[in-house]
Amino acid sequence: MGLSSVEEGAQLPPLRHLSGLIAGPRPAPPEAIMSGGLLDVEGSRLMISGQAKVGKSYWANGLTMAIASGTQFGPWKAVRPRRVLLVQMEVGPTWQDIRVWEMAQGIQGPVGWADNFYHVTDRGFELGHMLGIARHCRELGIEVLCLDPLYMLHDANEDKSQEMKPILRAIDKIPVLVKIIVHHMGKQGDRGPRGTSTFDDWPDSMVYLKGNPDRLEVRAQLRNGRTPEPFVMHLAESPMRWIMGDADSPTEHLIRGLPAKAADLPDLLGVPHMVVARRLKALQEKELVVLEGGIWRPES
Repeated sequence: MGLSSVEEGAQLPPLRHLSGLIAGPRPAPPEAIMSGGLLDVEGSRLMISGQAKVGKSYWANGLTMAIASGTQFGPWKAVRPRRVLLVQMEVGPTWQDIRVWEMAQGIQGPVGWADNFYHVTDRGFELGHMLGIARHCRELGIEVLCLDPLYMLHDANEDKSQEMKPILRAIDKIPVLVKIIVHHMGKQGDRGPRGTSTFDDWPDSMVYLKGNPDRLEVRAQLRNGRTPEPFVMHLAESPMRWIMGDADSPTEHLIRGLPAKAADLPDLLGVPHMVVARRLKALQEKELVVLEGGIWRPES
């Protein structure tokens, strides 16, 4: 973009003079939203990246609920409860309601914390809907906005920086303190988010997820804090919540619920449908269970 196309009257931020700055004490860091440098109030941007089906949306649910309730999430803790809006564009609305209901049961936050958490679910979102989202943020006093996932918002070429920068700028203009974006990881896995290097440059904090909800490897890179050592979390059951460390072997727990129809197992065992389906498939591959006439049974 040339200088001739710059909008007249655009306001610069205030100029800061070094001599005046160093004459005083060291400036205090901005107020933290999550401890350890993950998120603070100065327009923090967080990108959560991972391959399909690793549990990115479940992880984003857990993180945003911790922010809304002022509680611990992994190695980070929300300094105080904040008002959150989660925009879910990939999961059907009823399933998203079930997910957030189940995860809310595991939150040990202050009374009334759920008043801080809003979510909207629609698979038909596009970039133009950001005007409505911005209006909700202003009217509700939203401080933290999570968009899950990014690719549902646009039809641009994610490999082209000139096409993605306007989208990220539009998101930056939404009047909230923190923007969280959930995005798919590239096919090479550890090389980072899918698409242009702009996705590496945009966030202040980047979280990479690898594995599955039974054993999720978490790696973070922080611009404004000390990067923690990689760690492992798992999605616990009854109540659903993210816990540091590996999950106990679920095989015996699942087999004890058999024989049964797959559709009945989530309620019988208190286990999410997605987890039941994944574990049944793994047990079938190991020839530990068999499907006969619509009924899952232990392999004799």
